[in-house]
Amino acid sequence: MIQQEKKHLREKLHQVVKLQQASAADLEQLLHQVKILPAWPQAQAVLLYAPLVHEPDLLTLLETSSSHPTRRFFFPRMQQNELQLYEWFPKAPWITGPHGIQEPDPKHWRAASLAEVDLALIPGLAFDASGGRLGWGRGYFDRLLGTPECSALKVGIAWPWQIIPQIPREAHDVTMDFIVTPESCFAPDEVA
Repeated sequence: MIQQEKKHLREKLHQVVKLQQASAADLEQLLHQVKILPAWPQAQAVLLYAPLVHEPDLLTLLETSSSHPTRRFFFPRMQQNELQLYEWFPKAPWITGPHGIQEPDPKHWRAASLAEVDLALIPGLAFDASGGRLGWGRGYFDRLLGTPECSALKVGIAWPWQIIPQIPREAHDVTMDFIVTPESCFAPDEVA
């Protein structure tokens, strides 16, 4: 039942996402909201993602590595239906993954553990005010963030049109600790 609800919601949201377009100002505001997260100044190890065409592109955050030289960044790579993390470094080469997503080239990036990450910035198809996240349907981030070694603060990254009233949840779905949009940065219990 919940899987059918999610499937229907994904179909509907795919259409919404295709019709929306964020401006450069929207992205600038969203990046500002990330930088005013309470955890951002202290974050030593940040999980980022290479964006799909409709997802917020946070890659300019890599430029902060010069102003915060001890901060490290990590990116996921799909390996046999799971996400494996790799540590980024300047000029690290990328490869195109199975779904057309840019991924770390494992020949040149250092394999890493999720236990190293203290702040995880996570994309999704939609989020709700309770911290619920609807992914693209393959469960990669839920499996990664649902492991016992994950102690990172989980932050959903969204455009305003990706915030919906309620997302159906299953036991394995991972809840976000914060949701960031261009207009706001909030913890789920702040709006409950």
